[in-house]
Amino acid sequence: MRTKALLALAGIALAASACTMSRAATVSATSDLSGQGPITVAVSEEHSTDTLRGQVEVWNSEHPDQAVTISVLPTDDSERYSQVRQDAHNGDNAIIEIDTAHLSEFADMGWLSKIPTSAFDTAQFFSASMSATRIGNDMYAAPYAVDTLSLHYRKDLVPTPPETWGELTDICAAHPEMSCLHAPVRPGEGLAEAVLSLASAQTGGIRDLEPTVNQLATGPLVGKDLPKSAHRAAFANGDGLFLLDDIEASSTSPQFGVTDALLSPAGKPLLSVTGLAIPDSAFHKKTALDFLTYITDRAPAQARATNDGLPPAYPNLYGDTQDTYLAMLDNVFAEHSTAASRPAGNWTTSVEHELQQVFTGEQTANDACHALASLLPSG
Repeated sequence: MRTKALLALAGIALAASACTMSRAATVSATSDLSGQGPITVAVSEEHSTDTLRGQVEVWNSEHPDQAVTISVLPTDDSERYSQVRQDAHNGDNAIIEIDTAHLSEFADMGWLSKIPTSAFDTAQFFSASMSATRIGNDMYAAPYAVDTLSLHYRKDLVPTPPETWGELTDICAAHPEMSCLHAPVRPGEGLAEAVLSLASAQTGGIRDLEPTVNQLATGPLVGKDLPKSAHRAAFANGDGLFLLDDIEASSTSPQFGVTDALLSPAGKPLLSVTGLAIPDSAFHKKTALDFLTYITDRAPAQARATNDGLPPAYPNLYGDTQDTYLAMLDNVFAEHSTAASRPAGNWTTSVEHELQQVFTGEQTANDACHALASLLPSG
């Protein structure tokens, strides 16, 4: 299981004439990471796994005076965002899981401590994950896990996955007895992430969303009003040739395959990153930093991938022939050395409202694109 946190690389500008986006940021925070003792770590329910808790038990057995307690965040996106905002400045938690799209917002408020890059082997992480956790030269979170929009397909019916939207629709036309494409296009179900990711995968950026919005609005999608869980269940039960979804929908069954989301030669994937940050108000920050380096290290990350299906932020773990899951994801993340990310900010709800109006026929893709120019962060 994983969070949705598609993040923005600096340098993607917002233009009024097109759906363009960027990430801005000037921040200041303390870097005093002193104090040792018990700490609480706040993570999402989907990441509060037995594997993580087992790793915490190992830490606690070796550091009895610096015991770690797991606190679980709300499952609802808006409630979780509000809770993380509160946790970021009330001092209750020494480490918080953060959607790094909100990183600059929290750091601007002075709520996050700077983290020394020297504590991590930063060269081993996806470069986009490091960009997502930094503001300028300062690091404010450590990459915990990654995700990306992926194309899941029926390997028994589609031996070679499509590389373009046209190839996908041609394959569907050759199988009229089958539903074509399941995709999360309901507000709150990943619509914004799907549109941005698919646009970047096909064009190399997110300056022009209109073609992608038109593809999803008029294309051969199944059940546009269905929740994401229903799409996944239907696809897993054999309904549909394709599913556009996150990595968590992957199956190691030989009936299904997974690849990058229609990544064209000009395309650039968007990498989602879950970060772990140390609030500036936290106590026992030295313990927090030590635990952070332990829990985000390569071996614990690989264990969470193997046991929980949580994709690690270490690109060199993919393709491990001894691990069926990581080997399967190798072709998904093969091009992510050039990955970009989505813009920072709490704008998803407004953006999804505009996009949904295209799907209901209330406005055109062109109208939505112009509306988005006033909603998205301008850098």
